Amino acid sequence: VIENSATLDGILIFAKAIVIESGFNGQCQLFATDSIMVKQNCNFRYPSCIGVLQFASQKGSQARISLGDQTTFNGILFTYESSKSDFQTLIDIGKNVQITGQVFAQGMIRFKEMSQVNGNITANKFIYETNYTLFENYLMNTVVDERGLSHYYLTSSLFSVSSGKKKIMQWLGTN
Repeated sequence: VIENSATLDGILIFAKAIVIESGFNGQCQLFATDSIMVKQNCNFRYPSCIGVLQFASQKGSQARISLGDQTTFNGILFTYESSKSDFQTLIDIGKNVQITGQVFAQGMIRFKEMSQVNGNITANKFIYETNYTLFENYLMNTVVDERGLSHYYLTSSLFSVSSGKKKIMQWLGTN
């Protein structure tokens, strides 16, 4: 559990599951094998990363990333499965979430209302959910603006689009 009073700047965290408390503000890279839950009103500065990596099929569980309502995220969100499972990985994006960067899911991405992605999205399946119904492979009340991503945005070498664009994103001090 990472409390909202934590000061994270250039920190990498690896765990089975991670929970970020409401009101967090920082720049970090989070990696888990089960789930990462970001509660509401959080702010992740560039170059942040949230990734869930599922290396073995986990019976009865779904690896997932959840971004709470009114969260701002700048960087990369991704899920990875070493082998396709019945419970595909899920990136769950809450209401009024603003993402600037890249979203990549080897499984599904579920949007709630009024979210915006400045950058690009890759997924096997989209799900749009309201209080009353669920739509598969529809995007409604969601903005995806590829041109909203800065020309100075640097991506990860995890993505094929990064070949030839490799530069130093941030120097980490040894002090």
